[in-house]
Amino acid sequence: MKKPLILIVFLTIFTNSSVYSATGDVLSSFSAPSAGTTGVTFDGTYLWTIDTLNREFVQLTKTGTKITSFSIPAEIVSPVDLTYDGSFLWVTDKTSDKIFQLSTVGLVLSFFLCPCTQPLGLAFDGTYFLVGSEPDEIVQVTTSGTLVKSMVSPVRVPQGLTYANDLIWISGLITDNIHATTIYGGLSVYSFPEPDANTQGLGFDGISLWAAGSITDKIYELELNPIMIIPVLSHFELTILLIVFGLLLGIYSQLKVLSKVH
Repeated sequence: MKKPLILIVFLTIFTNSSVYSATGDVLSSFSAPSAGTTGVTFDGTYLWTIDTLNREFVQLTKTGTKITSFSIPAEIVSPVDLTYDGSFLWVTDKTSDKIFQLSTVGLVLSFFLCPCTQPLGLAFDGTYFLVGSEPDEIVQVTTSGTLVKSMVSPVRVPQGLTYANDLIWISGLITDNIHATTIYGGLSVYSFPEPDANTQGLGFDGISLWAAGSITDKIYELELNPIMIIPVLSHFELTILLIVFGLLLGIYSQLKVLSKVH
């Protein structure tokens, strides 16, 4: 439990600095494809989102220009969120409890039954999927659907997930904030106000967070302060860090004493 607590200390110190923009600040926004937009992810060049009103997956530039779209396959009944693993799109379907693998031209390549009920938010951490489900659970699963671990979400109904800077970022139905937690779950280590009262999806492009809002029907680009790139340290690393900090503090104290003597 010490790891998240130490992380909170660092986040509190660094993100309160006036030198940096605040994480969560709106950098840009554009109109979503429809009033039924949910989910957002980044494929390395473009954004993808789900237009549930017209039952389409839509590819967009970062300024909102539509590149292409394809129909949501009939077997995906109630898509909620999507993510990109470097090659394929993956989509949660809360009706069938399945997660579907899609090509970027709309072909269903595979699917697996999620080891949770009503899968909602979806993210890829580079190895595993992170899936939010009601009422307040996040499960980590392999690309074939095997459960790796389950954790408590810091917010209820985690309907938007993304993985950025070693943290899981979560938007929930019953919250006014976007929260970040570690891979241990449970504890919110950072939060900021949502740009929309009902954020339906989160994405990360390597620099900024992206959020799909269903009240304003907009997609937002949000500041992710670069100082937030702070790894969750191991116990050994934390011990070394604290020893070094103690030594530096001791040296500083001795220098203050010497300066007063002279």
